[in-house]
Amino acid sequence: MHRSGTSALARVVSLLGASLPRHLVPAGLGNELGHWEPEAAVALNDRVLAAAGTTVNGLGGPPDAWFETPAAQDFLAPMREMIEAEFADQTLFVFKDPRSALVFPLWRRALADLGVRCLPVVMLREPVEAAASLVARQHRAVPWQPWTLDRAGLLWLRYTLAAERHTRGGVRAFCSYAGLLDDWRGVALHLADRLGVAWPRPLAEAAPEIEAFLDAGRRHQHAQRVPGGREGIWPFWIAPAFEALRHGEPEAAVLDGIARSFADVCAAIAPAAESARTPAVAAAPAVAVPRAACGQPRVCIVANAAMLDADRIGPLSSVLEGLAGAGAHLTLVPCGDFPGTTRQTLAALAERHAVDIEPCDDNAQPVEPAFLRPAIAVFRHLRARAFDAILFPDHGGPGHACIVAKQAGLAFAETTLAILAGGGSRWQRERERRFPGNLVTLSVEHIEQRAVEGADRVLVPSQEIAQWMHNAGWRWRDSEDLAPACDLRRDVAALLRPDGVQAPRAASASPTAGVTVVITHFERPQLLDQNLQALLRQTDRDFSVLVVDDGSRGADALHYLAGIEERYRGLGLRLLRQPNRYLGAARNAGIRAATTEFVILLDDDNLAFPALVATLRQAAHALQADIVTCGVRHFHDATGTPEAAPDGQGPDQFFAGGPLLVGAVHNCFGDASGIYRRAIFERLGGFHEQRGVTYEDWQLHLRAAASRLRLASLPEPLVWYRVRAGSMLRTTHRHDNARVIASAVRELPCAALEPLADFLIGQEDERVRLNLNAEAIRAASAAQAAALAENGMAARQHAQALEQLVAVRTEDARTAERYAQSLEAALAQARDARDTAAGYARSLEAARVEAETYARHLEAELARWREPERRGPGAGA
Repeated sequence: MHRSGTSALARVVSLLGASLPRHLVPAGLGNELGHWEPEAAVALNDRVLAAAGTTVNGLGGPPDAWFETPAAQDFLAPMREMIEAEFADQTLFVFKDPRSALVFPLWRRALADLGVRCLPVVMLREPVEAAASLVARQHRAVPWQPWTLDRAGLLWLRYTLAAERHTRGGVRAFCSYAGLLDDWRGVALHLADRLGVAWPRPLAEAAPEIEAFLDAGRRHQHAQRVPGGREGIWPFWIAPAFEALRHGEPEAAVLDGIARSFADVCAAIAPAAESARTPAVAAAPAVAVPRAACGQPRVCIVANAAMLDADRIGPLSSVLEGLAGAGAHLTLVPCGDFPGTTRQTLAALAERHAVDIEPCDDNAQPVEPAFLRPAIAVFRHLRARAFDAILFPDHGGPGHACIVAKQAGLAFAETTLAILAGGGSRWQRERERRFPGNLVTLSVEHIEQRAVEGADRVLVPSQEIAQWMHNAGWRWRDSEDLAPACDLRRDVAALLRPDGVQAPRAASASPTAGVTVVITHFERPQLLDQNLQALLRQTDRDFSVLVVDDGSRGADALHYLAGIEERYRGLGLRLLRQPNRYLGAARNAGIRAATTEFVILLDDDNLAFPALVATLRQAAHALQADIVTCGVRHFHDATGTPEAAPDGQGPDQFFAGGPLLVGAVHNCFGDASGIYRRAIFERLGGFHEQRGVTYEDWQLHLRAAASRLRLASLPEPLVWYRVRAGSMLRTTHRHDNARVIASAVRELPCAALEPLADFLIGQEDERVRLNLNAEAIRAASAAQAAALAENGMAARQHAQALEQLVAVRTEDARTAERYAQSLEAALAQARDARDTAAGYARSLEAARVEAETYARHLEAELARWREPERRGPGAGA
């Protein structure tokens, strides 16, 4: 199953001495250290699955009966051819691609036809870990289209059941990913015993590299970190299947029962588990889903925002209509940014023509320079896809890397690569009467032209554009026949014909010309040994090594060099010593001492990818080139290996290979790490030998390009480039280095600098524009300053008025305060008067009471005195 450690095991086995395929799928998202699988097998397996009516991410098939059909048998021949091309006469090799689990009966039969003993290893990982890893990679690749853990779990079940069932009936082994990380030695011994294999390389010798590679910290998903309590498919299917497998040879009846149950409900589960096709860019699947029926041509259209403007969308729609009318299955791959409403325009276009949208994965290793990023991202995304034809826009050159790769024999051997020439950057610039304002503009125009001239087909919808390209000196297939240039119907029909595929220029697909790897060394034995160890891991070992020591005197270096020829006898190593004469002289000495047709140059502090020799040799023959450089992957470590670099890796740096004018200002040709036809040094005179000055590779490449030698740079990183503080580039002066470039420019013919006039005029226009902008900015700033000053004076006057107003308000406040105080005093007096009045009232009340009492007393006395009168006369007193 994907994400189960197959890449890790393949790499460990290769470090133990098994040969890797010649052409590896490059490292990418989720596998930054490499996939270690043959690129051709991925594309071939996709074709097999498509022919069987299923996909890499589908849940069903192929059924066992399908492998006996003629459609399946037709794939045996290309499988045998791929095995022979990738592994040649290797006695022990490792072949890995998770898709092989689904179609393994065919691979086993193809290997048997070649007399190769097949020893399958089934890789196992905790299913929740594997599913979580797949979900995480999907989220990184296409965050707007997440996968559920259940969907990933169903894929684990499909692949694991197929791997176990298809490997029955012979010698096989099961390997745990956790066991590989925890005890790789035990796993290596177990596999050797179980499969009957003797590892060519002793475990002790391979241990440092394996342990550096197997960093358990790269295991990002652990079963205990994933929430438990899974229900449904997990306890019913997945957990029992893993339990049956985890202890070695499983009970077939248990797994067959799970497989039958899974198959019974697969038809109901599949629609929910699979992503429905949608025209919206934001809802596109992360992985290519080849849904084409058997025999239906599959065409990919790479689209960028420029393709959707008013002048270009019409021809694009016509092409889509023509392809759909021809019965092709169409996939649209967006490339680059889509500003404004262009994203909605793309979605509407896909909806109208029933086109699948497949986002381009550009989240892998970062790329420099920026203008090459779209082309490299498209190449990385499409190189292992199984398309019959791929159509690129000319604007921006997104097809450049793919077309160079096909010309070099690296990919797309059975795919027609075409360009829809709707008007590139230079055509648009000249139509608008603009000059090139910078080197990036010239570089983009260069890769656009190279893509058009190298394409298998060029679709030119406009007679005006065809005539302009012809007048500009562009030469492409059928470019001499301009009359029918705007016949898109004819061009679309030709796009689907087999004769649209151009074969590589070389007569042989497996070049055998002699190669010497020349390594220059000075006082760095530890780094030199890392370099030589990397050469031991080359997939193509048909080369010799020449080490040129440039006058080392240190004890460590002398001790190491004393036994180097014996230690690396397997590489046919020769040691050449000379007094210290600097890097250029050391390279020239090595080239003179070599006797082979080609030399590959390496510095002692860099390391070769496993496919360096095979890829450069193949490219030199396919391109009939004199010099082939490659991309380099930076790593930041002064003494260690890339896997252990404490400050990380990247970016990947690539080179456009021109134009010559740019090459006179900036190194657009490549690092010295490349393959060179040795005879060209007699014509060019070799690298410069000035002490204390670098740029010797840049200067040589510039002279080679000016001499019209064929120089190409591959869109593939093949060398680890060490970044360290003490390198020559960082310890020499840029002005001194530039003098050697100036000396080469002085020798260039005037015709080589023909674009210089436009460029300088463009630079002057740009300078004038910037000066005008600066003057406008200064004038605006002055006006703003004057306005601010005027506003400042008004503000000061306003502030003074406010101050006066505040003073008046303050005096009013003080008056009000005094008035309030007087009111308080009056209020206090009123309170006193009120209290006095109240006291007086109380005294009056007391007097009244007293008067009433006295009155009642008088009334009583009066009544007593009147009593005798009421009794009459004579009453006694």
